[in-house]
Amino acid sequence: MGVEKVLTMIKVRIRKSPLKEVSKQESAYFGDGVAQLMDDPLVAFDDKNKERLELDGRGNVNRKWMEDNIGPLLGAGHSRAAFELKNNPSLVLKIASDAIDGGVFTNKKEIELFNKYPEFFPKVYISDPAGMFFVTEKVDNKFKKAGLTKSLSNNFPAINKIAELLRNDPSRAHMVDKIIYWMWETFVRSDGYFGKRYDRVAFEMELGHIVGKDIAKAALPLIEKDQALSRLGAIIKDYNILPFDLMGDNIATDFETGERFYIIDASIFLDD
Repeated sequence: MGVEKVLTMIKVRIRKSPLKEVSKQESAYFGDGVAQLMDDPLVAFDDKNKERLELDGRGNVNRKWMEDNIGPLLGAGHSRAAFELKNNPSLVLKIASDAIDGGVFTNKKEIELFNKYPEFFPKVYISDPAGMFFVTEKVDNKFKKAGLTKSLSNNFPAINKIAELLRNDPSRAHMVDKIIYWMWETFVRSDGYFGKRYDRVAFEMELGHIVGKDIAKAALPLIEKDQALSRLGAIIKDYNILPFDLMGDNIATDFETGERFYIIDASIFLDD
């Protein structure tokens, strides 16, 4: 969707009246600034940047307005900026900024997948129909290996069982988190369990090098019967999510419990 079409959608919506009225309860929860953005997303841009939007589809949000009305800036890239909601610090507002077309594309893609697969993506609370912004839960992508073990174990029964088997093995109990981390790397590699050319024998052999042959033999049937792993594998194949999208800062957990497993920064969200 081009910038012209996005701006036209916004203007038509503003002339007609807000597409979605923000209730008093929502306004109190998200803040008056979000209510203003729902009414008119262009309120986040000063006159100079509104002119730039009209001319070449680029324009930076007014940081002062955003921080006064939404909350502190968390970070910004070439096409979006993210702000913490001062009314609710557990939430983040992502808004298209600078390269607006790319920001809108990424927003709409994230909104689509976040809503379609809530078990693997952060929750979307409210969004602009044109894709200019949306509010989502704040996540933690700096969790350590112990956090990854907790997150994976809570969401995938097979991994939980493998971790349990490792803890019951005196020779491996002291390095469960490291082993689970290495195992996850094996899972997400292009020829690993989620790969299009999954080789059961090769995977069991590689898994055996990491967790031990005995545990690998016991774990493989559990892995193959794990419906959550199967569903994640289907999403990976359907959307061609790359291995590095499931590692490092590209995955996260929730701040409140540290138990959720989220994909937050996949390359499929980028406008190529």
